[in-house]
Amino acid sequence: MAVVIAGVTYTAVKEVSSKLKKQKHKHYMAMLTKGDLYIGNSLSKTQAVSRLKSSDKKNNNVWSVSYTDAGTIAREARKNKTPIGPERDKGKSSAEGYYHHFPLI
Repeated sequence: MAVVIAGVTYTAVKEVSSKLKKQKHKHYMAMLTKGDLYIGNSLSKTQAVSRLKSSDKKNNNVWSVSYTDAGTIAREARKNKTPIGPERDKGKSSAEGYYHHFPLI
């Protein structure tokens, strides 16, 4: 399933995550819509950090191919402070569609 938001095509993460993990890019635009996670265009490390630091908190999600890559950009977005997390939504530690994330509160 795919959606187009602001001219960017996002695809459901469950449809593309294994393929993207084999690509050269480490970070991708991400969007939460109706409780589902969608993946968009690839991002450089600098673009990923910038997106996380954006004041547009609703649309600043980034999906990274690994826990380590996600932690790296979260740390840089927090000005090298230890990132919060990783966490999953309460009670959803093994539920499909819930992913580890680093909130930038």
